[in-house]
Amino acid sequence: MSDPNLERILILDDNADYRRLIKTFLKKVLPNVDVIEHDAVLEGVPDDDFDWHGIDVLLLDYQLSMVGPTGLDILHKYYKKPEFPATIMLTSQGNEEIAVQALKFGIYEYHTKQALTKDKLKKTIIAALETRKSYRKKQQEITQHTQSFSKEIFYKNLELAYVQKQQRLLVVMKPNNIKTLELQIGIIGKDNLVNYIGRNSFSVFQQSACNPNITRTSDDAVAVQIDHPGSLEKIESNMQALCAHFTKNQFKFAEKRYDYTVRIGVLDLSLFKGDAEKLINLATVACDSLDDETINAYYIWQGDDSQSPTATTTVETNARHQSKSVVTKTEPAEQSVAKSTSKTVQKKAGQIQRASTQDEARAGLIQKLIDAKKIVQTYRPVINMTVADGDGVRDIYKTGLKSIIENDQINQLLTDPSVLSISLQKTINEWALRQIFLHITEAEPGNCHYIFLFPITKVWFTDITLFEWLQKILLSQTQQYNPGRSIILNMPFALFMENKERAAPLVNILQKKHFFKIALSDLPEFDSYTAVAEILATIPAKFLIIDIDRLKRLSELPEHQDEHEENDRQEEAQSILQELQQNGLRIITSGVETSALLMDVITAGTDYAIGDFIGEIQDNLLDSDMIESLELG
Repeated sequence: MSDPNLERILILDDNADYRRLIKTFLKKVLPNVDVIEHDAVLEGVPDDDFDWHGIDVLLLDYQLSMVGPTGLDILHKYYKKPEFPATIMLTSQGNEEIAVQALKFGIYEYHTKQALTKDKLKKTIIAALETRKSYRKKQQEITQHTQSFSKEIFYKNLELAYVQKQQRLLVVMKPNNIKTLELQIGIIGKDNLVNYIGRNSFSVFQQSACNPNITRTSDDAVAVQIDHPGSLEKIESNMQALCAHFTKNQFKFAEKRYDYTVRIGVLDLSLFKGDAEKLINLATVACDSLDDETINAYYIWQGDDSQSPTATTTVETNARHQSKSVVTKTEPAEQSVAKSTSKTVQKKAGQIQRASTQDEARAGLIQKLIDAKKIVQTYRPVINMTVADGDGVRDIYKTGLKSIIENDQINQLLTDPSVLSISLQKTINEWALRQIFLHITEAEPGNCHYIFLFPITKVWFTDITLFEWLQKILLSQTQQYNPGRSIILNMPFALFMENKERAAPLVNILQKKHFFKIALSDLPEFDSYTAVAEILATIPAKFLIIDIDRLKRLSELPEHQDEHEENDRQEEAQSILQELQQNGLRIITSGVETSALLMDVITAGTDYAIGDFIGEIQDNLLDSDMIESLELG
């Protein structure tokens, strides 16, 4: 029995005889389905203009032609398109390892051409169609989740709300008595509390169909944009429900429960105009105007169409404390906004004035982005090449930074911390580590789903206060989560050697006391395992990061006149990788940008791979409800 939604199947293969054979099969088992052939040689490999609409299932050959793109390249480029069909990959004998990697690109299954039967093909096609439907539904959910937690979208929507007269509210929430709580639960516990408040408010608003969009706006505040419910009374009703929700739900961290209260500032975005920073500042002032820290409370700042955030006229506002009747107040003092803005301007002016050198100017640019809350942490998947998905192995992500402003120069600065001052490197490292600790501690102790590959920079060895800060966190309540077991430190070889006197004891403490792992990168050239063993005697690493060019050099044969000598060289080159792995080292290969390079990686037998072809950079971990992102500053 066939699926009634199955109407068209496309066979993409360069072998005309095989296409006709498959078409004959399909006409017998699926007589009502339209089967289309596409010759990758005569008609060309599908490009960006190819119309995938109306095709339900794609039978895709891996080797589309002797030269040019492969089936994996097609999958990599188009499988995320909503209209891309359910795909079954067909391989010749000997290409099974490549086809296995295609499973990571959303195909349902792969088959060797020689082993394919009519019944197997029919069952696979029907199942693939159902799988693709589920995949599309999941992708829609992921897209919605990503947009809801995107800092970039949050700021863009915030500044468009007044211009487009959108009926939206800005809600800023902060826990009360945050300094006292931080003394009890530490800085990571505090980050978890702010994240918990945001996650719970997001859930409440999502259940109310308010179309929430959420982000962190400061070290102790979270903001949500939601649809306006239609009247002041309904806003009050929603805020009362949110306060009641906070009252009912205790915060849990490190297997202990804590009471907390929240203050909430509400701003009608259709009544105020300005950039995102001004609007957040206004909502924060409204939030901070609440003086009773013993209860959950909210403050709604109302205005009229002619009112702007910088106007000096009085704006009538309403606030309701959770257990009290409506209280009418004057607006939060404009002087507070002006004073706060003045301090910010003075601070930035002082920073700019000190930026007299080129490096300081670069640091000033990054600091400006930090102050504007427009930097986020990124995650690039590190793909396990030896273990199938679902075998209980945790996913590894290489962390990085990027600006939500599209600017290549700025993002280049963020990838090259050497141009930044030591103090700014320290600020960025502390912030990025807090992000990682928050991911680790959002699960139950010992149940973190991820491992993070984190870059070491010069500040780790030149500013002892960073290590002291890290030690303090690792010895706090966070210790129950064993965060070091979820972190691999990416240690550039030259950086370690330049700072060996300080680096060696630091690495020793992190490894033996806190269970961090070390990945060595940027190693000098080596042509034997012995050379690597000498390095490892100094730096006890568990991972080696090798770029694709080096991997290819180790795998390729040099030209020799003596064929016997050439064969010996091949055995020696292979034995280097094998000896590394046999001695407990895991190889991470970077720079996998094409299917041809992926084949090189698989052939060489690397353990992990990184590259655009197999894992794109993402702004959030898709199955995490962590609110991106903690603020730098």
